[in-house]
Amino acid sequence: MTDYLFRIIMISYIAVLGIFLYFFAQSPAELDKTDNPRQALTIIFLLFVCQFLYFALSIWVLTPIFENLGIDYYYISTIFSTIFFLILPIIILTSKSHDNFSLKEIGFSVRHLNKNQIYVILIAFAGYFVYGILRVLLLAPSESFWWVIIVLMLYSNAFVEEVFGRGFIQLKLERVYGINRALILQTLLFVLIHIPSNLYRYIQYPDLLNLIINFLFQAIHGVVYGLLYWKTRSIYPSVIVHYLTNWMGPIYFLIVNS
Repeated sequence: MTDYLFRIIMISYIAVLGIFLYFFAQSPAELDKTDNPRQALTIIFLLFVCQFLYFALSIWVLTPIFENLGIDYYYISTIFSTIFFLILPIIILTSKSHDNFSLKEIGFSVRHLNKNQIYVILIAFAGYFVYGILRVLLLAPSESFWWVIIVLMLYSNAFVEEVFGRGFIQLKLERVYGINRALILQTLLFVLIHIPSNLYRYIQYPDLLNLIINFLFQAIHGVVYGLLYWKTRSIYPSVIVHYLTNWMGPIYFLIVNS
């Protein structure tokens, strides 16, 4: 029951943050539409399929194999996912089919941020900092955290996932459809790529309500990450917020229990 309460509270909490970002944060100028929307959508589709198959293979095939060998596959998958989520988009971006994207356009810059965008970033950071604290207070972690987890806090797949999902896919979708449809579609893709992991957990611990809440949880986070990336035109705020989503709870837990 505590788990359900936590997730319902946090879905509502993050939804309020998303509403603020959409309606009250200053919107940037629209991007120019792509000259070849069919090619852009084809690339997005192929990348999504590769991403989905990667997760399915990693969770359903490789994880059980390594667990049977007594090896924690999480650390190995971190390396593989870094290569996949970061190197593959960069290869495409530097090819002739990249619509003249620049690293600055993807969001690898903070020089153009105005005062309003900085306020948005600070509010989002503060919101997700509180999220991490509530994660511990409302849902005491059952895992045991050891020193290796501290190393993992210094590196998170949040960076490469944001470059892949927001800096590449959302940006291409926006240049095809405009921002509103791009936000909806990138959120849908973000939810769909979590199907393998959600179903894997569901088979281990059958709970239909928890499965539904997981998908809602991922959807609302996908919306907020996309909004933050759009409003600031920088990849770094969504990376840090994604990072706080994954690690603020364990960090707080370690500090409190140190």
